[in-house]
Amino acid sequence: IAFVHPVVRDALHQSLPAVERAHWHERAASVLRARGGSDEQVAAHLLVAPARGDEAVADLMRSAARAAADRGAPESAATYLRRALHEQPHAAWRPAALFQLGMLEAAFDGGTAVAHLEEAYRLHPDPARRGEIALACGATHVFASPPGVAVAFARDAARCLPPDAPSSSDQRQGLVALQRMSGFLHSLEDGWRTPAPEPEGRGPGAQMLSATIALESLVAGVDRARATTMARCALEDDQLLGVDDGLFWINAAVVLTVCEEPLGDFWSRARRAAGARGSRFASLSINLWEGFERWLHGDLDG
Repeated sequence: IAFVHPVVRDALHQSLPAVERAHWHERAASVLRARGGSDEQVAAHLLVAPARGDEAVADLMRSAARAAADRGAPESAATYLRRALHEQPHAAWRPAALFQLGMLEAAFDGGTAVAHLEEAYRLHPDPARRGEIALACGATHVFASPPGVAVAFARDAARCLPPDAPSSSDQRQGLVALQRMSGFLHSLEDGWRTPAPEPEGRGPGAQMLSATIALESLVAGVDRARATTMARCALEDDQLLGVDDGLFWINAAVVLTVCEEPLGDFWSRARRAAGARGSRFASLSINLWEGFERWLHGDLDG
């Protein structure tokens, strides 16, 4: 059942007091849920229904958020997650939900994303997850915060990593890469002027560091082989496409482009990953640098 026209819907909404309208939306959600409506259909009504601290409502909102994220709609997913957090503000899953919310918001609202990622970083009890959150928060700081903030945050987060955790070594490499990449992009003396450590292992942090070294080697203009080798390592197995929004893998791809090394169908794979995440930043970056590659090869129409 639906309104015959949005004008009819608006007329009815305006004829109802806000409290009564919220009550009707709550009843509509109950009917839809009983009749097997999708989580997103039910959540659309609960968004404007009163919050009652109902755990089942919060769970449904989180499920709707996952469904929206899976179809590449980060803004809708973020709306559902905010409502879940409003419904259950002190739930045990709050840190995880804040992390998910911040990652979604990073695609369209960096300032708000940073606030939620920092809160998730402070609250999460698992040191390994805190390191993962720190990487996401630091990368968002690069674009959403004043110069120097990302460098300072990544340096402090690296110091706080537990020395004996299995994930700490790779996460520390990622945080070092963030310091250096942010220092370079913001033209800071701090963060990247010292010699870079060698990447260790094949984790995402090591690949972030490889991408950073590739870019630094390209800028130095001294060792082409090192620049291309590090860029290839950064792009191996498309691992970074799943964990990075484009800060590192874009730069690795640019290094290979400038060095006139073949990229195969990398841009197509990257575009699919960006579409799945609903990331405007990644999509625009791909258009920019694939366009640059085509221009470099004389494909002006492309």
